[in-house]
Amino acid sequence: SAHVPGNPIKLSDTDGDTYSPPPLLGAHNDDIMKEWLNKD
Repeated sequence: SAHVPGNPIKLSDTDGDTYSPPPLLGAHNDDIMKEWLNKD
């Protein structure tokens, strides 16, 4: 695991809890293949 800093920008009118989990491994493979490699 890796430790990363939280959001460095603190705004007074926001709660600051905007965490969303990362995509699953391979979740965007089809999009990348189509866009970068012109594969269908």
